[in-house]
Amino acid sequence: MELYDLLANRYSVRAFKPDPIDPEKINRAISYAQRAPSWKNVQPYEVHAVTGKLKEELSTAFLENIAQKIPPHPDEPYQDKWPTYMKRRMFNLGQKLYEFLGIARNDQEARQKQFEQNYRFFGAPVVLFFFTEKEMKFWPEFDVGIFYGYVMLALLNEGIGSCPQASITIYPDMVREKLNLPENKKLLAGMSIGYPAETKINQFRSEREELDKILFWHN
Repeated sequence: MELYDLLANRYSVRAFKPDPIDPEKINRAISYAQRAPSWKNVQPYEVHAVTGKLKEELSTAFLENIAQKIPPHPDEPYQDKWPTYMKRRMFNLGQKLYEFLGIARNDQEARQKQFEQNYRFFGAPVVLFFFTEKEMKFWPEFDVGIFYGYVMLALLNEGIGSCPQASITIYPDMVREKLNLPENKKLLAGMSIGYPAETKINQFRSEREELDKILFWHN
């Protein structure tokens, strides 16, 4: 695809086909994504791709922790204070997604079921975990974010959909243990990837602000 087509057609896939992905396609996409810039070329990221039995074990472990109400403890704490206009965007996304799915605001059972799809990786055959070093702060993490965006676009160029996920960072110790990684690896983000299923939820598109709300010219 052309770059603008990739940008226009990327969306968060929330239901995947179980079809396997040729590993070479993932390798090629991530290889191209490595062209992303980083401060002084530090390239402060590692990607761990998980499939098969281990992916299912991770899913089960996530869901068990949630059922036991184990408090989330991500390596990078979630933002807890947001400006009003950002809160509005977040609220609108949730409201419109659930309305699109026909899930009532007071239907907690249906909402919880949809929420738990995060931890089933939306049925994706592959889940990616993005790590940096424990001591890394804002700028290296910013660089990981740039790379992360490149990965989604490169995967889409291979015909592979993705869903960026903060939700699967809530139990980093468990993820490190399952992947046999040392404590100094900081989990920043996850991403479920695969071929989009032909389901209603994949017709949903989140809105974007008008350009004049985010771009300001100065002369």
